[in-house]
Amino acid sequence: MCHCPNTSGSHCKWLLFPQTLITFVNKHLNKLNLEVAELDTQFADSVYLVLLLGLLEGYFVPLYNFFLTDENFDQKVYNVSFSFELMQDEGLERPRPEDIVNCDLKSALMVLYNLFTRYRNVD
Repeated sequence: MCHCPNTSGSHCKWLLFPQTLITFVNKHLNKLNLEVAELDTQFADSVYLVLLLGLLEGYFVPLYNFFLTDENFDQKVYNVSFSFELMQDEGLERPRPEDIVNCDLKSALMVLYNLFTRYRNVD
């Protein structure tokens, strides 16, 4: 039985799932003393995504390969596209980069869910 007010059981699971992804992401980003609270906005520039991919795959991504402090929409799209290239190298699905930059939660959840299902047992 669902304990979420005014929701069905299946809807309740989707309300709790983003927290599972935040826990997964923070488990790995904490190794770099980073933490995520908002999936849609904090992944909009893809800096955390690039760093997370490096941690999950066990490689260092040189900081000159992406904009660590992006200043405009184009730099954010570049970062997201770069992170998607890394994901493509690993055979992971990804949405349009612009959707991530525009803080589309559904797109952010899709990307993180793909990472979660592949790497949930990685320490």
